[in-house]
Amino acid sequence: MEKSLSTPRPNSEGKRDQESPCPRTEEKGCTWRTGLGNHQREDRTQNTETLNALRCSCFYTNANSLIGKMDEFKFRILRSDYHIVSVTESWATANITDAELSITGYSMVRKDRSSDKNSKGGGVIL
Repeated sequence: MEKSLSTPRPNSEGKRDQESPCPRTEEKGCTWRTGLGNHQREDRTQNTETLNALRCSCFYTNANSLIGKMDEFKFRILRSDYHIVSVTESWATANITDAELSITGYSMVRKDRSSDKNSKGGGVIL
């Protein structure tokens, strides 16, 4: 027997009854839903599949100098097929070319660390 997912509603006698009329309509034959039919289960499955297809996979890391870790970084990114990759503390400067930081199949936007000799850290890559 299928278990009810809805709460029984009071009928005209004040007793709880699964077949009580819906309060929003005066139509005869309108009853509270007592469970999910097969068509409703299929709709839920279809919605879940649609949501899974729309999911976005992201990767974030605080690299503390990415240039020396590019081999491992590329391996992790390409193995998992992320949609968005974010790196903080890349420590990249204008002396490091885009080609040194690029990964096949990804577009890159970067904001390098300050060229001030007294600054430490910084740099972001998406």
